[in-house]
Amino acid sequence: MRTILAVFYFLTKKKLAFINSPLQFICYIEYLKKFKDRYNILIVGYTHNYSIRSIKKVENFYKKKKIKFKVIYLNEILNVHFFHFILNLRKYFFLKLDSVIIGDYRYYLHQKIISLSNKKIFIDDGFSSLSFNKFFKEKIQNSIFFTAYPLNYNVNKVIENNFDYLKSLYKYKKKNKGTIFILPGLSQKRIVTKDQYLNWILDIKKKIKGQLTLIPHRHEINLLMKSKILKKNFAIKISYLPIELNLLKFYFLPKIIVHNYSSCSVTLNKILGKKVKILNYQNKYYQNNYLKKIYNTYHKGIEKFYKKSKLKFYKN
Repeated sequence: MRTILAVFYFLTKKKLAFINSPLQFICYIEYLKKFKDRYNILIVGYTHNYSIRSIKKVENFYKKKKIKFKVIYLNEILNVHFFHFILNLRKYFFLKLDSVIIGDYRYYLHQKIISLSNKKIFIDDGFSSLSFNKFFKEKIQNSIFFTAYPLNYNVNKVIENNFDYLKSLYKYKKKNKGTIFILPGLSQKRIVTKDQYLNWILDIKKKIKGQLTLIPHRHEINLLMKSKILKKNFAIKISYLPIELNLLKFYFLPKIIVHNYSSCSVTLNKILGKKVKILNYQNKYYQNNYLKKIYNTYHKGIEKFYKKSKLKFYKN
C-alpha cells in the first residue's frame, strides 16, 4: 500500500520536496514555516543507514511540534531502478512538476528531478553550498536558493535562512558554564585512522580547560562508545538528532561550543546569536601530504568564509 501511495504522489503531486540528510530536513522545515507553502510531501533518497536513522529522529521531533508533513523513505518501499522508471514516465509524458525543494544538488537522482521541474528551490546541506557555482556553471532558470550562506549563486534569487523557527524554540534557554565539543566524522571518512582520531580527541582535553562534554558525530558514535579511555576522561552525550535540535534537550545551554570546521558554526550562530560563544578548533595534525590536501581543498575555503563572516576560532 505504501508503495502504491508513493507512486501516486510522485506521478500526481505538483509540489514535492527531496532530501538526503538531517540538516536538509531542518532547512526544509524552516522554509515551510517561513513561507507557509504546501510542500507537505517529503521524499528521502537512497542515503546511508545512519543518515536515515537520524532523519527519522528529526521527523519525530517536528511531528511532536504539530507540523504537518508526510515523509516517504524510498529505500523502504521502492527499488532504485523502479524509481528511475517512474522518473522516466514523468519525463516521457511531459508531466513536469510545478516546483521542487532540493536538498542535495549533487545527488544524481536529485539532478534528474531538477530537470523535471519548472521551479527549483535549493536548500542547504552544510558547507557544500559554497561549491554551488562550481557545480552549476550557468544560472539556473526559475530558481531560488534558501540558504544560511547569503552569497552570489547562479540562481534567480537568494533568500537568507536565519532559522527563525528554531530561534523561537530557544527563546527561554538559560546558559551554563560548561563547554561542549562537537566532534567531526574524521575516522569514518578515513581522513585519519581510528587510533589517530582517538588520540586527537585526548589531546584536545589538554588544550581546553574546564568541564568538557563530547558530542560525537553520528558516524562515530559506535567508535566512541567502545573507547574506555574516552569514557574515563570525558562526559559523552549520545544523540542521533543534529546538534541544532539536540541542544534543545539540554537543561542548560553551554557557555562555549567548540567545533571542527562544522557547518553547525553557521547554523548555531544564527540560532543562538550571542547566547553562546561558538569557536572553530583549527587542526594542527596535518603531517602528511594527504591531510594537507584535505586542508587545502576543503578547510582552507571554510576558513575564508569564517573570516569573511567574522566567525571565531579557538586559539590552541
